Order: sequence, then structure tokens, then C-alpha cells
Amino acid sequence: MLTPRDAVDWSGLTHAFGEADDIPDLIEQLLDADWADAVDDLFASLLDQGRVFPATVAAVPFLVDVALEESAPGRLGALQILAGIAEAVGFSGSSGLAGEEIAQRLLVLGADPDPEVRVAVYQVVGSHPGAFGMVRERLAAEEDAPARVELVRALFRSAGCENLLDLLLPDLLEHGRDEAVFAVAWAGLAAGTERPDVVDHLARLWPTQAKAYPVAGGGDPVGALAREAGIRAVPVLFRLADDSLAAVGDLAWAWHDLARSSRFAFEPALQALLALTARGEDAEDLLGALIPLLPVAGARRPEAAGRLWALRERVSKLPETQAAFAVALFVLQDPRWVAPALAATAAEQPPYVTVGGSSVEFSAALGEFGPGGLDLVEVGRTAIIAWPDTVDSWAGLLARQALSAESGRRVIEALLAEGSGIGAGAGVITSTAVMRLLARTASAPAAFDVATFQAVRALPVPGGETGAWLLVAQALLDEGDPAAFARAWRMGEMGDSADELLRVWAAHPSPELEEVCRELVARTSWGVFRSRAVQVVAMEVLADRGQAESVWPALLGLLEVPGAVLAEAIALGNRLVADRPDGPDRRPEWIAGLWKLAESNDFVTLLALEALQTLGGIAPEQALDRALTGVNAVAGTRRAAEAGPVAARVIRNALAERPDLQPWAQERLAPLIDGGERVVAPGEITTDTGLVRNLREACAG
Repeated sequence: MLTPRDAVDWSGLTHAFGEADDIPDLIEQLLDADWADAVDDLFASLLDQGRVFPATVAAVPFLVDVALEESAPGRLGALQILAGIAEAVGFSGSSGLAGEEIAQRLLVLGADPDPEVRVAVYQVVGSHPGAFGMVRERLAAEEDAPARVELVRALFRSAGCENLLDLLLPDLLEHGRDEAVFAVAWAGLAAGTERPDVVDHLARLWPTQAKAYPVAGGGDPVGALAREAGIRAVPVLFRLADDSLAAVGDLAWAWHDLARSSRFAFEPALQALLALTARGEDAEDLLGALIPLLPVAGARRPEAAGRLWALRERVSKLPETQAAFAVALFVLQDPRWVAPALAATAAEQPPYVTVGGSSVEFSAALGEFGPGGLDLVEVGRTAIIAWPDTVDSWAGLLARQALSAESGRRVIEALLAEGSGIGAGAGVITSTAVMRLLARTASAPAAFDVATFQAVRALPVPGGETGAWLLVAQALLDEGDPAAFARAWRMGEMGDSADELLRVWAAHPSPELEEVCRELVARTSWGVFRSRAVQVVAMEVLADRGQAESVWPALLGLLEVPGAVLAEAIALGNRLVADRPDGPDRRPEWIAGLWKLAESNDFVTLLALEALQTLGGIAPEQALDRALTGVNAVAGTRRAAEAGPVAARVIRNALAERPDLQPWAQERLAPLIDGGERVVAPGEITTDTGLVRNLREACAG
């Protein structure tokens, strides 16, 4: 063979890591006994995450030479690299690789005595149209089962599905080539067929053939089939479950993956996952796969709760398992969630719960879905005492629900308990979340008895944001000393909750409040986006005190700051435009500013459109057109959760004025809401379902 060093100027070529002058040595190393390391290095350099490089194209002929060299120890490695390149980009003119020549040179290896070599050859040349005849002939002669499977896979990469099924299945069935029949059925389903006989073959042969079938990454075959065949895998999964041919955990995650990617798969997935609870196996995997579906279980919520409760009675009572049941029942808003949640607090450390493939700490898992209408206090109180290090996360969760005087009292008891982080002997208090919760509870002084009142008053005030919220709590208990709120603001004005502190101060104003707000409104340099929320609160405070004219220029300027416009700012602007009985007409310049925002085709567009509709500053057909464009632009992003309700309101308002535009709106939205593929990245079931529901309802009028 011609040495690669002499044939190519590698210094002028590049690969994934820069100059390719190391490639000749690596290719020549394939001819030596230590070839395995060279294969790894060549894969990394020539084929990085599916990308090829100028050096990749130059290396291919030399890799073919190595593969054809019978004495080369690394010939199999060379073929594996070629197979990787073929899978990534194919051997075609558009890729810069001479596919016809490569296929012709490697065809001779189809009769190589080493079955691993033959498998690798089929992977390389099977997808090239010129090799179809050879691959078809080899299928009849091939005696090695894994090689036959690879031949089938190669054929499906290069030819139409239905023709191949009719061409291959009769002969393979007649000769009892079960592994090849299984491969044909699998490849056919993945390629698009929905023939019942394909489902029958897969189910019949699953016990003997599934584990041996080559799956990318060596994963479980159930999940691999679901990923490759998508919604077409549904009848196979049902058969595997009905006949107990696959483990509950494998089936559960396959159904989960289908429901994440396909709207049409959601109902069968939910049905199948609930049915799997009857087997009483793999409870944590089953719950982890099921939990992301439960927020949109709809009318099946009671059934789901009943099945999960029955499953809980039959499986492990380990705290980790009980935590998973608690989260599932919590998502379903079933009050029975408290029993497994309290059982989970028996663990020495906070348990982690699997939710959709991610391992999440117990309180964080609850936080993803709650609190809804459920009472968190009993569980939160017990958890804080059981796991003092988690007091921050539980305090944040408790702060999200409405607290009565009684529930507030129980929260205070937990927060002040010895070992909770702020109780007796805790030392310096560092938890801002706890202090915010304490301040919120202090707004209802009836929750405090004499002992807890004195305990809170006696807490030492630390610096920064944490101390600011403790000052607020103490001031509220002392009937609202304005000077204390002013001091709290000065301590916490650089923190993440500065806007909330300013609102609290505004409710208990001291003389310097307006001066501070004027300084905030006039400020032009802001370090973080969060600070803009503080500026808007300052604008609201001054506007409420009759100083709208001093606020107005800064509010207009806020519309010009990329990424800084908040829903609260737009609402304030609309209010100031409407509340002008004796003042100047602010309407023209405000509407002009909103129109600029409406041209950005993102979430802010939708906010601006709704504001323009409120002011009568946009025609219904214009608002509808821009809303449809805007919602399509944000649908594939995480902002879809926020954008959906706003877009729906804009569409509903426009159609209320122009109902004749309804067919046009429905046609524009059809690709977004009628398709089977979820549009919200990365497959968020709840957000995608909510987006579709909001838009359907808006278009229905």
C-alpha cells in the first residue's frame, strides 16, 4: 500500500483538534500490534460528533488499504472507522468521498473468513446503492447470525421498506432464520411500516432475539425500538406488556420517551403505564417514568391515584420509594401524599426522586409541581426537623402556599426548632429563604404566641439580604416601624429579592422612601436583569404618589433596553396612559414604543400586542397576524410556558372583533397544534400540552 505520509501533505489539512500531521502515524499504527489506541485517536480526530473534516476525506483511501491488508492487525479497526464515517455522512459525491470506488474495493471482503470483518464491511458499504446486489446475495450465503442481522440492516438503509419486507421475509421464514426475521421486522418498523405481521414477528421472537440485536450504545432493546420506530412501536410495546416479555422498568421508560416526543403517544402511554402498576415491579422506575405525565392526566387522575396507592401497599417501604410515591400523589393533588411523604422523612439523608430520567432531591421534586391546593406544612415541618440542612429548600416551598394562622404557627415551630438552622444554638443565621418565610408569616401576627414572638425578637440580625428579611419580620411583629423597613432596604438592596423589599417598605413608608425611588428611577447603569424589576417597583411607588411625570421618561427608556422589558412595566405604562384626566397625552409615544416591541417576534412581542389591544392601538387583523408569528417563534423554547397564555389572549381578543378571521387563524396554527410531534424543547409534556390547549381554546372562540 502507498504510505499516507508520502501521498498527502497533511500539514495543510485539519481535523477536530487542528492540524492533521498526526494522522499518518496513526494510520500506520493500525498495521502494528498496538492498533487499538490508534483507532480511538482516529475516531476522535476524524469523526467528532458526526462531523467530518478535510483530513477525514484524505484518510479514507488509506483506511480502505489497511482494511484490505490481510496481515494488518488493525484492519477491523479501520473498517469500524469507515463504518462510522458512512453512518455520519455516507459515501457520496456531496460528502467529498468516492462512494462507488470505496464500495467496489471493499466488496471482496464480503467473503472474508472473519465474521467480524464481514459485519464491519456490511456496515460500510451496505448503504451504497451500488452494493445492494452484493448485500442481497450475501444474505443467502451468510452463515453467521450477527452478520445476517447486519446485512438486513444494511439493506434497509439502501432500499424501500415495503418491497424489502416482501422480498426478504418469505425466504427467511422458510429457512428458520429467526435472527434475520427479527431484524427485518425491527428495521421495517423503524423505516415506516405498520404491517401487523411485523408486530407479530417482533413479539414472537422477542424472548430469543431482542438481547442479541445490536442496539446503539448497548442500551435496552425496548427503549431502542421506541426511539427508532416512534409511535409505530406502540402495538409492540402493548404486546410485550400483555405477554410479560419485557421488564416493567424497560417498558416504563420506553413509554415515557414516546410520550415526551409524540402527542399521539400520550394517551396509550398513560394507559400502559397505569396498567403496569398491576405487576408490582420496578416501582421507582415506573414512578419516575409516570410522574411527568401526571400533571396532564386529566380525567384519569382519580384512577391514577387509586392505582398508585394500591401499588404502594405492595412494594418496598424504603424511604426513597415512599418519596417517589409522595411526589406522584402530590402531582395528582391527592391528599394521601402526606403518608408516604412522612414515611420518607425516616431517611437519614433527604432522598432523591427520579423524575423523567433526572434524579431530584425530594423537596425540589415537589417544587416542580406544587403546591397547588395541598397543605405542605405538616410535611415541611417534619422534613425541616429531620433534615436541618434542607431548611432553605423547604422554606422556599412553604413560602409558595397560603398560610393560615394555625399553619403559620406550625411553620414557625419548625423554623425555631432546635437543629433547624435558626433555632437554639444555631449560631449565625445565613438562610435568606427562611427569613423571607418568617417575614411572610409575621404579616399575620396571630400565628405567634408569646414564646415564639420573643424568640423571633431575640434572633441576632446578620448582615445582607438575610438580615434584611429578619428585620422585616421583627418590624411586622412590632406593628410596622417605618425606620426598620428603611434599614432593611439598605441592607438588602443588592440582593435578589430587592424588589420585594422595596414593596414591603412602600407599604410602611418612611420619609426617605421617595428619595430612594427617585434615585432608582434615574439610574442608568444596571448590573443584572433582576435590578430592572426594582426600578419598575420604584416607578410604581412614585406613580402611586402622584409623580407620574418624573417616571414617564425612564419608563419609555425601559422599552429600548434589550431584554429588560417586564410585564409589570408594560402594565404600568398602560395605566399611566389611561390615568391622565388633566395631564399631557402620553398615548402617542407609548403606542409608538409598544409598536417597536411588537416587531421583535419573541415573548415581548406578545406582551406588547396585548397592551396595544388594551389601548385600541392596533387593528385586530394586525394583532392576530403578529401574534401567530410570535407564538410560532417561541413555541420551541422554554418561554412557551409564559407565551402560551398571552398569545391565547391576544388571539381571542382579535377574533372577538373579527370572527371572520377564525379559519385563517386555525390554518396558521395547524402545523403547531395539530401535529403529532411535540414542539416545546426538550419534550416538556406539561408545557406542550398547555400551549396546545390554550391556542385551541383561543381559536375556538
